[in-house]
Amino acid sequence: MKKTIFVFMFLYLLVSTSFSFVINDDTISNVAKKIQPCVVNIDTVIYVKQRTRMGFGDPFLDQLFGNAPGRYKNNIVPSQGQGTGFVISDKGYIITNAHVIDNKDAQVKITFHDESKTDGRVVGLDKTNDIAVIKFDPEKAGDFEVAEIGDSDDLSIGHFVVAVGSPFGLQQTVTLGVVSALKRNLPLDGNSVMEGLIQTDASINPGNSGGPLVNVHGQVVGINTAIIPMGQGLGFAIPINKVMPIVKEIFKYGKHIYPYMGVYLQDMSYRIMQYYKIKGGAVIAKIEKGGPADKAGIEPGDIVIMANKTKITKANDLVQYVRSRRVGEKVYFTVYRDGEKKIIKVKLDAKDDTSSNYADAENIKESIDKATTENGFKGINLTKKGNKIVVGDIERTSSAYYQGMKEGDIIEKIDDIEIKSLADVRDAIKDAKKKDKKEIIVLVTDENDMYRFIILDI
Repeated sequence: MKKTIFVFMFLYLLVSTSFSFVINDDTISNVAKKIQPCVVNIDTVIYVKQRTRMGFGDPFLDQLFGNAPGRYKNNIVPSQGQGTGFVISDKGYIITNAHVIDNKDAQVKITFHDESKTDGRVVGLDKTNDIAVIKFDPEKAGDFEVAEIGDSDDLSIGHFVVAVGSPFGLQQTVTLGVVSALKRNLPLDGNSVMEGLIQTDASINPGNSGGPLVNVHGQVVGINTAIIPMGQGLGFAIPINKVMPIVKEIFKYGKHIYPYMGVYLQDMSYRIMQYYKIKGGAVIAKIEKGGPADKAGIEPGDIVIMANKTKITKANDLVQYVRSRRVGEKVYFTVYRDGEKKIIKVKLDAKDDTSSNYADAENIKESIDKATTENGFKGINLTKKGNKIVVGDIERTSSAYYQGMKEGDIIEKIDDIEIKSLADVRDAIKDAKKKDKKEIIVLVTDENDMYRFIILDI
């Protein structure tokens, strides 16, 4: 009994001591004292056009003639915004979110920890990654300190983090939480996605945007950027390791210059992975003519399974890898083509726009039809136009239709055989049957030259 009590007391003291070392009443207080002088409140004004109706000064006439031509005029009106930022240089540079600034021509007013104010100017924006840099004159500013930048790669789920900002205009608000998840992808309006985010339950509200997320050492590990309005305890931050290389480019060029390889991508379905006996990859759905991939010899239908030594299991893996590289860098891609692996060296080029790298049909449905007919596939009418085999009428109940095939698509390959005639179609099917294959893979292109794979049982 004495031994049991002794062991229990020893474990209690060990656990108690460990936790008091990691976090206690003074830990968060010390973090707040360290980071708050670095945090600023940001107020912005941009001027936008607004169409307003001119009234007659009489309710009856307004109602009767209010929508008549010439009763409207365009006014230039101010639009105000508010957010948070933090100082990263004693030369007067601040990081915040691009959506806080919204426009490079925005008028910016900065409020410091001591409530002093000064004007700022926008150095540059990266709206895709939601990052902006602001500059102020240190000689005209109040008291401020420079934030210490941490290492977001050191974060683990469960680590304590602190968010600082101005929620609903309440400046210098400090909230405590933990890292709930890492590498979260958050869909936004349209087809855009914020990728690789830190998820935290530290309270983040409107006005927190652009503020720092810090660890228990007071080091910045992320920029608070988004919430899910209908959820509680669901805040998201951009990892600081992703932010700083972009900030350096904004310093130099006024914007982030994206590396790109000039391809459109498609995810692989489970059936395609089974067919090729590989565990994933990114399908090249389309090649940009004259782009880096085209110059290097990558072809539509190639499946990228590795970039340098990094495994690629889905399209987003390849997008993220390329975005993490630099313009002019040479990357060795391992691709699967015609049943063989090839290594192709691509020199990444610069791209300024933010167009998607995904094909319209990201996922290939897995419904499979049985059998093919003598002149083509079951439920599909194939016709020859020049040296191309084109899909005509297609049954809405066929598996090819459910997998995305539509009228006007061109049959490019069946398995690894190029298709130029209906005879090629029949020969490819016969060849597959001779090899005791249970299914064939069909590569088709649509009117936008997007490639996709479709699997049919035979």
